[in-house]
Amino acid sequence: SMEKRTLMYYNFQSDENPLGMVADNVVEFRVSEKGDIVYYIDISNTLYFFDFNKTERISDIAFSMHISKDGKYLVYESADSYFLYNHEEKMSGFIDSNIDFVEISPDFNTMLYIKDNTLYRLTKDLEKESIKDGVKEVIYINDNEFYYINLNNELCFYDAKGARSVLDASKTTFIKKICSEKPFLVVTVG
Repeated sequence: SMEKRTLMYYNFQSDENPLGMVADNVVEFRVSEKGDIVYYIDISNTLYFFDFNKTERISDIAFSMHISKDGKYLVYESADSYFLYNHEEKMSGFIDSNIDFVEISPDFNTMLYIKDNTLYRLTKDLEKESIKDGVKEVIYINDNEFYYINLNNELCFYDAKGARSVLDASKTTFIKKICSEKPFLVVTVG
């Protein structure tokens, strides 16, 4: 029901009792690609792990989360700090505080975030490197190439050759598509 917010699952391979309950009062949840792992946050902002055999509490305070495709890794926000949880090691490692995540690869090998107008790359081993200063917002990322808006409101492109301004982003009202195969950019300018 909407008031109780019960998270349930349906087992299509069971004829006897296919409907099962994960938890009551769930406000957010994520499921691994195979469907064997569920992470959820309840109304008290407690973060849990569920694998259809057991439930484990991960954190007493969590507000948002991202999980890897296989469900082994989880990034969650606790107050103004972010943590990377490794389920196999049952450990949470501190990432950083007061950040904006830009992109997390499905396998969690690469995570990109902005802090104090600097774009950082982070690995799941919590190794961090600064990529580019003066970044206000990242628009599109493809491997080590990305479009971003700098502090002068210019839409810029960054690749192995460095950074270069593409156009004045203040005149760009909507970025429709950035093609990954060829370096084409489709925008609405007004």
